[in-house]
Amino acid sequence: MPEAHELGLLIRYDDGFIAYLNGVEVVRAAVGEGSGTEAHKISSHEAESLEYFPIKNWKGLIKRGVNVLAIEGHNTTMDSSDFTLDPRLVVSTDPSAPPSSTATTGQMVEGWDASTGRRLWRIPFNTNSKMHGGPSGCVGDGVMYFTGGKSTGKTGETMAVKPRSGEVLWQTDKAYASATGTPAYRDGKLYLSGAYGMPMTCMSAADGAIIWQQDSVVDRHHVETSALGADYFSVNNKYDGGAWRWNLADGSIVGSLDKPVQLWGPAHACGAIVLASEGFALSATLEGIFAVDSETGKVIWKSMGIGSHACPHPAAANGRIYYCPQINGMMFCFEPVKGN
Repeated sequence: MPEAHELGLLIRYDDGFIAYLNGVEVVRAAVGEGSGTEAHKISSHEAESLEYFPIKNWKGLIKRGVNVLAIEGHNTTMDSSDFTLDPRLVVSTDPSAPPSSTATTGQMVEGWDASTGRRLWRIPFNTNSKMHGGPSGCVGDGVMYFTGGKSTGKTGETMAVKPRSGEVLWQTDKAYASATGTPAYRDGKLYLSGAYGMPMTCMSAADGAIIWQQDSVVDRHHVETSALGADYFSVNNKYDGGAWRWNLADGSIVGSLDKPVQLWGPAHACGAIVLASEGFALSATLEGIFAVDSETGKVIWKSMGIGSHACPHPAAANGRIYYCPQINGMMFCFEPVKGN
């Protein structure tokens, strides 16, 4: 393959594997020692996402004619309930793209040139590769911020990256949010909604230092995007419902844990809450869209029931409210005063 620049293996696997190129071992994952029937110290690994492993020194192994990429799979035990080997061979022909020097054991973030489509950089991301593991990101003052992880195994991190060069300005595993918990940026601060069992956090966007953490509600499923108001914020408690009002300055709750100011409508939904500049909060539920007074938590109006699919949320723009519930290919537009 004279035109190839990089060779890699993209694979879903459970529990471990060893890959060979023309009989020479090139990649090993979750198999501690040995091979074949002598393999042992095999770690448990779920096949929940594709993971990329660069094949090093492949040019010295490729020969003219037929080449063989062989993969042997391993389970932790003979009576395991599942087994997965789902590989893809990836060939890069762009010599100007930076090589992948390390395997991404789960997730990665990449930067691409918008005008040419050329990959500029790739950064391995320390998550546990679960569906809600991340990463997700936002931009503030010319810097990109990424976060991701889950409380299972306490695996996750947050980092700041220069968009053009991919230079990591700082990274920390002291606080992170899940994949659906997109970080929010304002005035030099980064707000994270947390993850399952992880606290909500405000951190310095300059160096990642923690400013405050709210850990009194870590049993709540705060895995959505934090919506920022003037001096407060709110985040939906996924699956269980409930988006309370929290003080932006220190993360304290408005009201009390027993009697919080509730900004979510009294019905189930798992999407993000939306704060409108007119002073009300919007939540899309199975019973319809609720508009709630963001100061008092009182319901102002409710639209007709829609029965949305998945977890969509409304958008407020140009004096109206727009909502696509992902059913029947329809989109709805509401007046903001009475929900007509």
